Amino acid sequence: MYRWFLLRILIAWLFLGGSMFLSTDRTGSFQHQSVQALAAETVQQKEGSKDIQWFKKTMKIAPKYQKETTGILGMSWAHFILMVFLLLFFAATLINYYTRSRRTKKILLNILQEEKSEQS
Repeated sequence: MYRWFLLRILIAWLFLGGSMFLSTDRTGSFQHQSVQALAAETVQQKEGSKDIQWFKKTMKIAPKYQKETTGILGMSWAHFILMVFLLLFFAATLINYYTRSRRTKKILLNILQEEKSEQS
């Protein structure tokens, strides 16, 4: 199974000219990119693309509507509190299920014992 996977990777690697750093330009033709160009592109994406900055400026998107990283684990406080309540509800539901099953089992055992005592 993994042999076919490795064979496909080898064929794709050979088809791409043996280079892992190929990309297409706007015309669709392949061009070679260096490692430095890929690193610069990654840094640009982390800092915020000029296109995105232009879009936000043109559309006049206020900073209050942009991505926030406040709260716990980068979540907003409202989302975090909602998830806590969801987990509490889930835990309460499991506890309720467990107690109801236990109570039902006790009632059924009582009914069976009463039937046995009536038959004797």
